[in-house]
Amino acid sequence: MIAYSRSIRGIERTEAYARTHPVNRYAAYPLTAFEQTPIAGTQGNRKKKEEAASQGVYSWLREAGQGQKLLGELLEKLGRHNGVASKEQLENSVHTLVDAMNRWESAYQSREQLLRPEIWEAMTLAMRHPAMELLGIKRGGQEVGRRLVWDPAILPQNPNMEEVNTLRRVLLGSEGLLMDLKRALSYAEQYTPMQLLRQPFIHMYPYVLYYGAAQAYHPLPPRGLIMNKTV
Repeated sequence: MIAYSRSIRGIERTEAYARTHPVNRYAAYPLTAFEQTPIAGTQGNRKKKEEAASQGVYSWLREAGQGQKLLGELLEKLGRHNGVASKEQLENSVHTLVDAMNRWESAYQSREQLLRPEIWEAMTLAMRHPAMELLGIKRGGQEVGRRLVWDPAILPQNPNMEEVNTLRRVLLGSEGLLMDLKRALSYAEQYTPMQLLRQPFIHMYPYVLYYGAAQAYHPLPPRGLIMNKTV
């Protein structure tokens, strides 16, 4: 029995099979060459993006404020005695309104990547007002870039009292086109500037990717890969 026991080989230390290495507190392997891609200037780029976003928000708020002022002037102008009944005055006001709506749309589209879509959805809903068709305002074709166009021939040449009252109601009433547009332009004022910013999916991409990989038992991407790709 004694001879048999002595033939058993002693237990070797672990380092005899695989050399031990110190690890950092995250137990991560050294970064690969790809992961070590320099990202110098990240802070500066982020700051520039934040400044551009804030400028986009404030420029839209300024545009919306000027639009509300213009609509207030149109309400006052057309609300005067014979304001709607005057063909020349009505045509000038509608022409000004169509130009303003196209300008607001272009202003939002130039900042569409920064601003929340709800801002323009409120305007789109206001532009579906029945007064648009009554005044002859519609969306043009591709030749005009899908901008709003106006056909002045739709307006009555010599409106009678009933037609004047109808125009006054659909334009100047509390539920009229001008008031609906004014309320839509004031939508952005209900929130702080930071709340008006669109939150791009790319900001959530690292969390979604890592969480999804963990749930699906897929290999996680190398550390640093997501940041180098998204910043």
